[in-house]
Amino acid sequence: NVGGGVSVQYKTGKRLRVESGVYYSQNGQSASSGSGNLFGFRSDADYAYAPENLYNATPAPAFSNAVQLSSNGIALNSVAGVINMKATPKGASVATNAENANAKFANTLITNGEFSQVFEFVEVPFYLRYSLLDKKFGIELMGGLNAGFVVGNNAYIDNSDGKQNIGSTEDISTLNLSGAAGIGFNYMLGKHFSLALEPRFNYYLNSINTNSEVDYRPYRLGLYTGVYYEF
Repeated sequence: NVGGGVSVQYKTGKRLRVESGVYYSQNGQSASSGSGNLFGFRSDADYAYAPENLYNATPAPAFSNAVQLSSNGIALNSVAGVINMKATPKGASVATNAENANAKFANTLITNGEFSQVFEFVEVPFYLRYSLLDKKFGIELMGGLNAGFVVGNNAYIDNSDGKQNIGSTEDISTLNLSGAAGIGFNYMLGKHFSLALEPRFNYYLNSINTNSEVDYRPYRLGLYTGVYYEF
């Protein structure tokens, strides 16, 4: 994913600076057909209910997962929480088959393609930076916290019918806290300008899903670049 933002740094000592600002970023996860990472595999469903174009595939390139049907739509489990879908996605089907000898019935969603969940954040960082080398070429260590506000929560299926927004994940917390650490490299381009390159790791310290049965803490490994202007 690609994000961006603006930040301001204030020098508090010869080697130490503090930083804050506003950033936009994304976290998400995806799985292609049959990976089993987010859904149960195709063998969980009765093959008689599979879409016709999947009959001859070995193994069948499709997701299958137990779903709950209601007047409000379809509830689907994922590792990040329950996804609410308003309707069955195009290119997918819902099969109902007997779960056991007592004639209890289970509903199963079957689809091919790729499934993904994307969470969008506006983050306010509070970082400390320590300079290891302060020359024309500089090196610094950074670390701190981000207050992350969720501004987007969407789930998608990308199949032969195109990429479809199928709903959102329940119980996602609006405000979350993440930690960050990285190492920065910067090169002076002139008296006021410098070019920066920074590998950085972010990890959410709390589960972004408030349901006590779900523990989902996304992480992000990114390469940040930009231009500094020094007053």
